[in-house]
Amino acid sequence: MKYLVFFICIILSFNSNSQEIFIDPRDGNEYSTVEIGNTIWFLDNLKYETPTSHCPTYAESDKDCTSGNFYTYQEAQNVCPSGWTLPELTHWEELVDIMAQEITLHKYNFKKQYRVDLMNANLYDLEYLKIRPLGRVEGDVFHKGSIIDYWTINADKNDPKYHIHITPTTISGHKHKHHLDDKPENIRKFPIRCIKKKS
Repeated sequence: MKYLVFFICIILSFNSNSQEIFIDPRDGNEYSTVEIGNTIWFLDNLKYETPTSHCPTYAESDKDCTSGNFYTYQEAQNVCPSGWTLPELTHWEELVDIMAQEITLHKYNFKKQYRVDLMNANLYDLEYLKIRPLGRVEGDVFHKGSIIDYWTINADKNDPKYHIHITPTTISGHKHKHHLDDKPENIRKFPIRCIKKKS
C-alpha cells in the first residue's frame, strides 16, 4: 500500500483560557467549550437523550449520562443543539496540527483512510478535548474497551457513516462497508463532540 509520511509542524492557536460554558436549552445540560483554531468544540460528549440513544454510564441513582450518549449515524447528523454540528475531518486535522507542537507524531495519507500515529505519547493522557476511552455500543449492548469512536463528516466523501476511531496511540478516519445496519442487534452507536465556527 502506497502512502505518504510527513511530520506536522503547523502552528495554530489553542487558547485554554477561552473556555466558556454552553447550556443546551433542550435539557439544561452544561458543556465546557474551547477554541481550537477557528472552531469551538464541546469538551464533553453530547448528553442529549433521544428515543434510540444509549447511555453506557446510566444508573438509577444518577439520571445524568456522565460520559455522554451514543447515537446511530442517522440521528447523529442532526442531534447537536441548534447552531452546532458534527465536526468534519478537517477539524480533527486541525487538532492534530496543534498536538504536533508538543508531541512527535506521524500523519499518513492512505487511499481509503486518514491515520495519525502518536510517537511515545498516550492520547488519553493529553488534555486536548479531554478524550477518554469508553468502548462502543452495538445494538443495546455496551462493549467497554480502550477505544472510542466519534461520528464525523467527511465532506469530500459525503459519507454519513464516516467516523474517527481513536486508540491510545492512533487517530484514524474511516468507514466500514458492512457497518451491520441491517441487523438491529449489531447497529453501532458512537458518541459525538459538537462544534461551531467562531463568530
